[in-house]
This record gives sequence, C-alpha cells and structure tokens, in this order.
Amino acid sequence: MNQTGMVKLLDSGASVDSVCGINSSKAPHEAAANGMWHMVTILLQRGAIVDSLSGRGTPLQLSACVGSVKCAEALLAAGANLNAKCEDAPQSA
Repeated sequence: MNQTGMVKLLDSGASVDSVCGINSSKAPHEAAANGMWHMVTILLQRGAIVDSLSGRGTPLQLSACVGSVKCAEALLAAGANLNAKCEDAPQSA
C-alpha cells in the first residue's frame, strides 16, 4: 500500500492500531518492518501506540532489524522506549 491509500483508509475510519497478520502485527509494525518511515510518521500523528507489542516485537525493534534509521528516528521522536521488548522478541532495539 502507498501513502495516499493509507491516508484514505485512515480518513475513512480505519484504526491505526488494527491487528493484521499472524503475529498480532499492527500497521506501525508493518510500516517499520518495511522501512516506510513516512507511513510510520503518519500513523504516529494519527495516534498509533508507539511501543505496541506484536509477536515480532515493537515497531522500534523491527525498524532496527531492517536497518531503517529514519523509522527509528521517527519512533524515538514520538517517545519510543529503547528498552521495550516482548517475550517473543526478547532483545530490545
């Protein structure tokens, strides 16, 4: 999905924190895991939970895994916790 499509969905009432996928991932996780910093930023501006957990970790952990500095910067600027982690992804960012 591109940025315009995501904004249209959000404007139509889609939740920024809806669960999608088998790992309880949410939109911020998917955007961070794919290095889509512009989408991460929009989701955070729309109220996404910055440290939400999924079976793969937090959005910050995922951005670190894929080496997306811009995603990590956006998440940290929004207050992401460097030490946040979940049981399924035990290493912090």
